[in-house]
Amino acid sequence: MSKSKEKAAEVLEAPDSGWRANMQEQILEKTPIVFKPSAKQFETLRAEFAFLGVSLSRSYRADDGSVSYVARRQFGARYFSHWHDVKAFLASLGVRS
Repeated sequence: MSKSKEKAAEVLEAPDSGWRANMQEQILEKTPIVFKPSAKQFETLRAEFAFLGVSLSRSYRADDGSVSYVARRQFGARYFSHWHDVKAFLASLGVRS
């Protein structure tokens, strides 16, 4: 026995334009503040990387001020967007900070 089932097509109403703005505000309120290290903390970690032959640099994006970190060594580079990721990479190299 084969039964054919037909679903009724429903027309959805388009949400108002304020919906997106409200959703973006809610997301920004729930987004945690990203930790940015002080100059001393950055230079200390840079020195620890230097002992291992790795150069550490950081750059700031002009439009939103977010920070990215690059750890470079002879065979390549690793890119990070969070400070705790940089510290975890240093720990994976065998250094405790």
